[in-house]
Amino acid sequence: MKLYQMYRPLTAAPFQADDTYIEVAPCEALRPYICCFWGTRRPVWAKQTGREEGLVTPDTCMDILFDLDYTQGTLSNVFCGIDDLPFVSRENFPGHIVSTFAIRFYAWATPLFAGEPMTQVQNGFFDAHCFFPKLTRQLEAMLPSVDTMEGRILFAQDYLVQALQTGKEKPAVMNAVYHMLQNEGRAALSDAAGYACVGLRQLERLFRDTVGVSPKKLAQLVRYQQVWRTVLFEREFDMQDAVYRFGFTDQSHLLRDFKRFHTLTPMQARALALDRAGQRK
Repeated sequence: MKLYQMYRPLTAAPFQADDTYIEVAPCEALRPYICCFWGTRRPVWAKQTGREEGLVTPDTCMDILFDLDYTQGTLSNVFCGIDDLPFVSRENFPGHIVSTFAIRFYAWATPLFAGEPMTQVQNGFFDAHCFFPKLTRQLEAMLPSVDTMEGRILFAQDYLVQALQTGKEKPAVMNAVYHMLQNEGRAALSDAAGYACVGLRQLERLFRDTVGVSPKKLAQLVRYQQVWRTVLFEREFDMQDAVYRFGFTDQSHLLRDFKRFHTLTPMQARALALDRAGQRK
């Protein structure tokens, strides 16, 4: 089964969708590698972007982000490595007309488009030229002349399909990731290594270069994401059932783990996500 059909990570505000922030799924050819395109639907006043106090939680992805400031005539970029810590994003261009365009890669697929390994990207922010020089140049040349999300996606997809380097895929990494997703992040690392047919040390090295974090850390992030999905979409979330299903020792263990990645309790997190959706109706 394709990994994207098994697993879809969620942000802290997954129901937000308007002119200031929208997520769009890629074409079928890119869905195994790219979680979504996201950004503003069109140029907007910066005070309307909704990113002044945005909680960003770990989503097992990496992003290339472009901000175009029409007021000052500037274009900036950043490559965001895989996170295992939450943080708050704040607006950088108050009072300006701006637009944002971003590509969210699944962490294990990022190297298929990048020119450098992911060894040192954890919780980091970098000049996108350092990791994606050709892609960054192509997008920076296009963005000033195309101001709609739809037009930008059409251009980016054409280039990404051509730039995809499937020959760089590491079968051991993909097999281990599949095993983690299949077990919702609960699988023992020795089991994941065994499923991938490599030793644990070799799997550690492969994950550092490819995913940017250790196998243990990715499994923790996958489990957190699966708990978050359950909190959001199960009508009656039962804490004790979740403790058993996701392999926590007790309720306190689940709460500590969730707050480490989300800063809030599960019920507080759900309330915030629903509130952000309600504000945009």
